[in-house]
Amino acid sequence: MPLRTVVKVGSVTNLSDARYCAGMGVDMLGFNVQKGQENYVPPKQFQEIRGWVTGPLVVAEVYGIKRQDELNDILENYKPDYLEMGLAEFSLFASFPLPIILFIAENESVPDSHVMPAYLLSEVARNTPDTY
Repeated sequence: MPLRTVVKVGSVTNLSDARYCAGMGVDMLGFNVQKGQENYVPPKQFQEIRGWVTGPLVVAEVYGIKRQDELNDILENYKPDYLEMGLAEFSLFASFPLPIILFIAENESVPDSHVMPAYLLSEVARNTPDTY
């Protein structure tokens, strides 16, 4: 049975989780591709996972990115379908080569920009009891 809403699972770090999510019909799998960040997945490990998983779109979680050359490396090594970031990263770039998933903390708002995010993530849902 298809899911009724877009479902993204983030911080995927292993093949078992990725395959389980794909089998359950998840739309997007997020991988932390920024070296030095928690749950970082190196390119080689990512390629091994991606070789066994079909279906979900790939989201490169680029929290902590600072420079255009880092983004270029991510695009080349991971070939994602979307980029996910917070306001700090969003404000660093004038344009993006892929659709953006923008994380907005509870005390933040969407900035005025010529770049419109494809999706918005909110911290409010994370802090709500019994949210699944």
